[in-house]
Amino acid sequence: MKILFILSGLIALGLSARWNWWRWPKKGVAILMYHKIGLPPPNSQLSNLWVSQKKFVGQLRYLKEHNIPVITFADYYQMLQEKKVPEKAAIITFDDGYQDNYTEAFPLLKKYGFKAMFFLVSDTIGIINKWHNLATESQQQMLSLEQIKEMQESGMEFGSHTLSHLNLQELSIKNAASQISKSKIALEKALGKPVDIFAYPYGAGAYNPAVKQLVRPAGYKLAVGIKQAINRIGREDYFALKRITVRGDENLFDFYLQITRGKNRL
Repeated sequence: MKILFILSGLIALGLSARWNWWRWPKKGVAILMYHKIGLPPPNSQLSNLWVSQKKFVGQLRYLKEHNIPVITFADYYQMLQEKKVPEKAAIITFDDGYQDNYTEAFPLLKKYGFKAMFFLVSDTIGIINKWHNLATESQQQMLSLEQIKEMQESGMEFGSHTLSHLNLQELSIKNAASQISKSKIALEKALGKPVDIFAYPYGAGAYNPAVKQLVRPAGYKLAVGIKQAINRIGREDYFALKRITVRGDENLFDFYLQITRGKNRL
């Protein structure tokens, strides 16, 4: 009995160290961050950025079955203006604009009746991404303008992820401003609609005042970073909103903790 008691205690400590299950659930808006849906290429060193279709389906089903409202950024911005943000909601986002967002994610989002935000790197629409180091990940085909417009007609949202996915903190202020503003102009011309939401590549600049102060004058209403947490009502930094990274190596219990606690691990 004593051994069993000790083992039970060690298991409990292990779970406490691995998961945040013991933390109290938090109210607010969980902004989920995805990149790619599908299976990673062989020898990928960025495999955690790939969420399998099976896991993605399970996550969408979880949101539907647990009656968690999936809202758009247009909804969220309006709610913020009216100070009527729900106690619990989620926003689905995809960074970079990979073609699998159309072939794999888009049909499933439509099936479950959800809208999502896709942050586009404007100079890579219709071609391959140029920022992957071939030693760690093969380059991927990006969304075409025709695919983007089809998704847009179905109610999907599109935001800016700069012109070419550069680390804004490594650029001069002038060049960072150009990446931020010119991508908005290019996307609005291509899509025929305002592009109001911005995502910092690599999260770089979201927590740097010199970079972050460039976003509002460029005409954006909100911007997202990559710090893990739920956006608590009335406490948001509107130009560095927090997001929850959904990783390919996580299970549905991890997802539950992300949605309810803002992070699953210590």
